[in-house]
Amino acid sequence: MSQRHRAANAKYAYRLPWMSGSTVTEWEPDHSQLTGRITRAAADFIEANAHTPFLLYVAHPMPHLPLSASDPFLGHSRAGLYGDVVGELDWSVGVLREALERNGQWENTLFVFTSDNGPRIDHPGRSAGPFRGGKGTPLEGGHRVPCFLTWSGHIEPDTICDTPVSIMDLVPTIASIAGAKPLGDTTIDGIDVTRTLLGEPAPDASERAFLYYSRHGNLAAIRRGSWKLHLPSNELYQIQQDLHEDRDRSPEQPGRVQSLSDLASQLDASLAAEARAVGRGDELVFQPERP
Repeated sequence: MSQRHRAANAKYAYRLPWMSGSTVTEWEPDHSQLTGRITRAAADFIEANAHTPFLLYVAHPMPHLPLSASDPFLGHSRAGLYGDVVGELDWSVGVLREALERNGQWENTLFVFTSDNGPRIDHPGRSAGPFRGGKGTPLEGGHRVPCFLTWSGHIEPDTICDTPVSIMDLVPTIASIAGAKPLGDTTIDGIDVTRTLLGEPAPDASERAFLYYSRHGNLAAIRRGSWKLHLPSNELYQIQQDLHEDRDRSPEQPGRVQSLSDLASQLDASLAAEARAVGRGDELVFQPERP
């Protein structure tokens, strides 16, 4: 790996482990090889489980900082290193699709490609498109992400869904498709959106509310239908007509501001009351590197 593409000045407090199950098999793996290694491990998993129902979750660390790509992809994008990284991720998707096809499972698989948050727009090459803001903000640019789903014979090609959904909906949706049983009294924050994916008439989504939280975990906004209220400023936007969140409609909609504010408080309180303990791994695994 050339020095200019090495993860320079990445000053993290903890060492990075490469793990197999709960066992650390390597410390500080080469960042430029992570996408390839994860892709090959995922393809091997598909091969080993081709005749058994499975859920495969592939969480690439790229394009999170520090950026790094393997040699075959370096210098191939007009978008610089960021583009090279995205190109390798595109290759990864192709490898996994080929593995499913080779093992006769592509027609039988719901394949989801998405991200966990919007881009860091303070870095070159990042854009949230028509949305204002980016990662860490309650603006649409921080929360809207690409999401592509394919399921042969079920989801029609070129289908576009304009109903708001959340990554939290993936758990109940996949469970429903797989015929999994409900999790007892456990509260799941998402809903089953299978009918939406299949293009079937779904219950009116206008009454569903979404909460937005800041990077510090504070309630920052609420959306219901096409209306979004920022808290505590009480700025109100009609999202479908104002993707960039430029025109504050609160002066003409005081009743809507109050009702959304009250609903946000109620939902936030219910989340706090039903919060589960945060799971933690073995902290010794991630201990800072000693001199």
